[in-house]
Amino acid sequence: MDTLPLREQGRRDRISQVVRSLSSPLLVWYDTPEGLCEVLDTTLPRDQRRCPGTTTHGVTFYQGDGTDVTAFTCTAHAGPLAATALRSAYIRASPYRFR
Repeated sequence: MDTLPLREQGRRDRISQVVRSLSSPLLVWYDTPEGLCEVLDTTLPRDQRRCPGTTTHGVTFYQGDGTDVTAFTCTAHAGPLAATALRSAYIRASPYRFR
């Protein structure tokens, strides 16, 4: 992977940490190539965990401290990734489609 701009590195660090804190089998993969779904499904065999789908949606996670961060996903993973925040008292998520 090429070196990412500092802002993109920060976004990927934050979204990876937020999603990991939700203790879900869906994670956000830090080094996904740009334009591909960032979701990693840990319930699948190791060689199938990375989603090969194209980015069509964003899922914005809002934390209780007023910060937000967005993961970029395919159509199939937008809803399930947002649903990982349903049982959290301090994080909520909202999926949206890119226009």
